Amino acid sequence: MTGVQTCALPISRPTRGVLDSYFRRHPDVYQMERNGDARFDAIAEAVRTQAGDCRSVIDVACYEGYGLHHLARNLRLETVTGLDLSEVALERARTRCAGLDATFMSFDLSSLYENPSIGLPVAAPADVIVLCEVDRKSTRLNSSHIPLSRMPSSA
Repeated sequence: MTGVQTCALPISRPTRGVLDSYFRRHPDVYQMERNGDARFDAIAEAVRTQAGDCRSVIDVACYEGYGLHHLARNLRLETVTGLDLSEVALERARTRCAGLDATFMSFDLSSLYENPSIGLPVAAPADVIVLCEVDRKSTRLNSSHIPLSRMPSSA
């Protein structure tokens, strides 16, 4: 076949430095403080409906901890874990969730898309993993939750 060319371009994704710089200049850029309650109420209800009595949640791409704080309060969670690439966002999440049994860790969600076998960098399992409003390759994952009992085994 003549005249056929292929081209593979890397997908651009923000780095920790880019996100930290942007979030440092623009606190609550997603306006969660002002507009998040209805979304988080819906997420809490979905978790309650799908997972039942839930004691712990992992929030992947937790941003500044709005969702974790809301879920912990509404679901009376015992422990919460937040993962995010941005250290600036994680520091704000730590402040917002002060007083909760909360753990926060740096994690690049893109690495999970590239290699699902790596899993999440958490020491203890959770009842529910939450992934909300994350863009990846034009796919919008919005207000999703995955009960651990329905997750595929990585063994």
